[in-house]
Amino acid sequence: MPTSSEQIIFLTRHGQTAYNKGIRNGKLVDGTPIVQTFSDIPETQLLPAAYDEQRQKGRILRRHAPSIIYHTGLGRTRSTAELIMEELETPRELRENKSFHDQNFAPHWEGKSLAEIENSFGKEFRDWKEAEESGDFAFKLPHTDLALPEPESIEDVIQRVGQGLEEIIAEQKTTLIVSHGHSTKAMIFYLLQNTVFEFPQTEFKNIQTPNSCLYKVRINSRETYAFNYEKKKWIKTFY
Repeated sequence: MPTSSEQIIFLTRHGQTAYNKGIRNGKLVDGTPIVQTFSDIPETQLLPAAYDEQRQKGRILRRHAPSIIYHTGLGRTRSTAELIMEELETPRELRENKSFHDQNFAPHWEGKSLAEIENSFGKEFRDWKEAEESGDFAFKLPHTDLALPEPESIEDVIQRVGQGLEEIIAEQKTTLIVSHGHSTKAMIFYLLQNTVFEFPQTEFKNIQTPNSCLYKVRINSRETYAFNYEKKKWIKTFY
């Protein structure tokens, strides 16, 4: 339990979907994940095989008693939150907050595998990978269709999730946020970047957020740490 000067925020990614496994229309496409940012169709919902993993997260969280659980409104995050809640000993408040939605890489990438994107949009894909590798937070993909939402940079996502996190920090309650791969990375970076520890932008790519991840971020007036339940250790940086 947090002390009076400490707040705890838990972060997890939704459970695995067919698109995460590279499956579309019931078939494995090419072995690479499929972009599912905005999609809320059957193939982007939790696979039954992922249910037990989410319940295990709930069992880990029992003794920490998060009073509020946030999801992003998409079925895969809502179902993950509900499965976790099933394992908690007392009911918790479930809230939706779109601030924690995943990064909008490019609407025209939606529903395509990474290999398909590389084949169809080679330069875009290479530029995106290079920006991630170099820690270029300002890079964003071209806005090719004005009828669709504008792509986001990592900087955009960090700013967006940061606004949602500041609202949660102001409440001073133990909280769980169920979100997505890049938005979970962005939240970890936001919470750790302004601490006494150096956290360079080039380390963003090394933050691990598989579907099984569960982070515990401990915040107080002096320093902030994140605990990775998979690695069983408190982390200050990722190198």
